[in-house]
Amino acid sequence: MLFRKWRLWTTAALVMGTLIVVACAAPAPTPPPTQTPLPPATSTPLSTSVPRPTAAPTATATVAPSPTSTVAPTATATSQPAATATATVAPSSTPTRTPTATLTPAPTATVAPAATATPQTGNVSSAIQNFTLENLAIRVGTTVTWTNRDNDPHTTTSVTSTPTRVWDSPFLQTNQSFSFTFAQAGTFPYFCQVHPDMRATVTVTQ
Repeated sequence: MLFRKWRLWTTAALVMGTLIVVACAAPAPTPPPTQTPLPPATSTPLSTSVPRPTAAPTATATVAPSPTSTVAPTATATSQPAATATATVAPSSTPTRTPTATLTPAPTATVAPAATATPQTGNVSSAIQNFTLENLAIRVGTTVTWTNRDNDPHTTTSVTSTPTRVWDSPFLQTNQSFSFTFAQAGTFPYFCQVHPDMRATVTVTQ
């Protein structure tokens, strides 16, 4: 008897424990959502007066003043006095006689005195300068070379011309020369054909 009671109590305790466990495991019920009341809509009062359109301003026409014409003053012509030309008669020119040119005489050649020095041999140089020819004393076989040192042309020409001249140079310009070798003894006067007053002598000895 006691055993049956104990079993009943045990079974009841198990059932209660199971219910308690089930109750604890079951989810709590979700409360229903609360509705938030919306505020009443406020109506905006309509404007009772409709604005009238503003009239555009009327353009005022400005009348430009008409230009005033200015009358230019009439130019008064001033008569210039006529120029009076006074003719001045130039005095007649007296012809002036041109003076007659005076001719300058050609320089007179100075004849050098006969050479008294010892006769030269070999090659001898003789300068033609200051419109003067040199007197020379040489030996047979000597060659004489004349050189013009003047600005005017000169020649060295033997006076003897029978049958022909012993020597006769061409016209010698400044610093030009002419040479001649004397092969025989004798006295040989010579001169310049351009200036015949220029005279001298070459004396040739053995």
